[in-house]
Amino acid sequence: MEANLSDELTDEAQDAWQASQALSEMLVQSSDLASISRAALQFVLEKVNRSDGALIGLSPQAEASGEAGLDLLAHQGSSPPWLAPDSSTEGALQALVGYTLELGEAVGADKLPKDLPAFEGFAAALPIPGAASPLGVVLVLGAPCSSHETALLAQLMHPIGRAIHAAHRLSSVQNRARELAALQMELTRMGFNTDFEGMQAQMIQGVRRILEAEASALVLLDDTQDEWMIRKSLEDDAEWFYQVNPKSGQGLVKECLSSGKITCSNDVANDPRFDPDSDGLSGLKVRSLLCAPLVVDGETLGAIQVLNKRHGDFDAYDQDLLSMIAVLAANAMHGTRVIQELKVANADLEANRWELMGSRNALRALFDNLPNSLYIIDQEYKLIAINKSRSQRSGRSPKELVGDLCYRALFGRTTPCPECRVQETFQDAITTQRNERRWASTDESTEWDISTYPILSDDGGVTQVILSEQDVSERRRLEAILTQSEKLAAVGQLAAGVAHEINNPLTAIIANAQILHRELPPDHDLQESVDLIARAGARATQVVRNLLDFARKEEYHLGLTDLNDTVDRALELVQHEILARGIKLDFNADPKLPPILASQDHLQSVWLNLLLNAIDALDKTPGEIVVATRRASDEIHVSVTDNGKGIPPERLTRIFEPFYTTKKAGRGTGLGLSVTHRIVKQHGGSIRVESQVGVGSTFTVVLPLS
Repeated sequence: MEANLSDELTDEAQDAWQASQALSEMLVQSSDLASISRAALQFVLEKVNRSDGALIGLSPQAEASGEAGLDLLAHQGSSPPWLAPDSSTEGALQALVGYTLELGEAVGADKLPKDLPAFEGFAAALPIPGAASPLGVVLVLGAPCSSHETALLAQLMHPIGRAIHAAHRLSSVQNRARELAALQMELTRMGFNTDFEGMQAQMIQGVRRILEAEASALVLLDDTQDEWMIRKSLEDDAEWFYQVNPKSGQGLVKECLSSGKITCSNDVANDPRFDPDSDGLSGLKVRSLLCAPLVVDGETLGAIQVLNKRHGDFDAYDQDLLSMIAVLAANAMHGTRVIQELKVANADLEANRWELMGSRNALRALFDNLPNSLYIIDQEYKLIAINKSRSQRSGRSPKELVGDLCYRALFGRTTPCPECRVQETFQDAITTQRNERRWASTDESTEWDISTYPILSDDGGVTQVILSEQDVSERRRLEAILTQSEKLAAVGQLAAGVAHEINNPLTAIIANAQILHRELPPDHDLQESVDLIARAGARATQVVRNLLDFARKEEYHLGLTDLNDTVDRALELVQHEILARGIKLDFNADPKLPPILASQDHLQSVWLNLLLNAIDALDKTPGEIVVATRRASDEIHVSVTDNGKGIPPERLTRIFEPFYTTKKAGRGTGLGLSVTHRIVKQHGGSIRVESQVGVGSTFTVVLPLS
């Protein structure tokens, strides 16, 4: 037939046909893309008596760009600047190749449009046809080609395209074979390690890579129910994405599961079997789909689903390849399941031993991690076991303590502790409990509840005793706070009952003081005393009101307040105490302080509490108290400094707690600084404390101007 066709051609066409046949036979001898490209370019140039040219292949770029990159597969002779794809003239070469591919036929130097740049030494550009799209472009340099040469070149592009396509196909097959072998080894290795999740991830990633698809998913059938199938796919961040669908109904995946055969569709938009819910993936527009069942010994475990082949359609080779992968994957999954079942069976055989070891380890973990201090002793007071909580208190490890006598190792004694009740437990097999107060190097003490519990032998005798020590210091402190709260609640109720009785004489005192103030001449010597009586009465009224307000939500009546004036009033109320104790008092007031929006009575209570605390802290002669006010940017600072005994660092963090006090019984309730702190907070301010033992303390109240 080829001979008859040759007879019917013209001489020029026959020459081109023969050259094409010769090129095809020659390219069959080459297998890899590089040798095919070099041989094809040399043959083409010889046929048109040229020595310069290039064969440019198209390589896919990033999908997001939608462009094709240029790959210089072969080059012969001279190389003008515009021919280098990696040079600054890449745009010019891209434009020439793009124009040739768009035109779809040979382009001579005389056919170049004016908007393209000038190409020095350019003769012709010919597209290399492919099965679906062009595979590249052959560029011929030198003198312009005649029409006969151009026709000959165009004829030679077909065998070149077939050879390059075959090389691509062979390379793809080889790559797939290598990746398939690697995937098989990886699935086998991971199957023996029973890393089920890792094996599944390797499986669907390998499928997507080998079949050159945009996405893949693993479909698993629910082990507990036959009604559902679970699809797993990997997100970009390697996290699993799950979709649950009914097993029955329409869909290519469901058809694959029910029939046990591979299903394929390269145009799902026009395929009535396609179901977006059960076949699609979230965020992906599906174009094509390939699905193969996972079957082992007649049991369908699930399926592998591949979506959107990047180049072309899923063909028979892709289906065979996915079927092979499905067999490997099914065997790996089945092997993993068998190994897991064997491990479960082995675990059952070792159940008794495991229970003993597990119980021992659980008890040891419980023993070590309980917050209570626990240790076990025998009848000779020898430590059998001790947990971490108790050993850490002694500064030694459990291994160092076991075997030593408890009273020597833990308490530094040469004889058993006098209060110890261990012997009662040994003799009577009873649980005992006692309370013990232990003193630290400072004046702080801790409260401990110490209990003993018997460990009985089979005959009912006590062989060992467990001792538990629990620090109940905080609980005792909270109980004391609760007791104090109850007392204060009673005081509040009492205050509510007697407030009327107290306010009546206070009203009479204030009223008579006001009358005396009016009756006495303005320059009378008693005017100052009368004024002080009136202010003290008003202060007493405020104290009663504050006592009642403590048990309910306070109402702050804010107004423009002169801070210096509130400090003066507080100083007047403690003036007698200061004079009686011979305390030196300095008030360094800033006369330029602007007024602030505040509650005068509440701020006066703040200064009074700080002053009373400063007076109580003075334990040396002469005692000194310095009160100062100043403005700092948009804040006002009021400080009260004393040269008293100071506050230890470990107590500074607790001084604002309600009911916490270091004063002797009857000297304070522990509410002064707590109330002070609350009032300052209500004004949007803060309190800073600086104290040094033996030197003194400074309390600084910071209030905002606005």
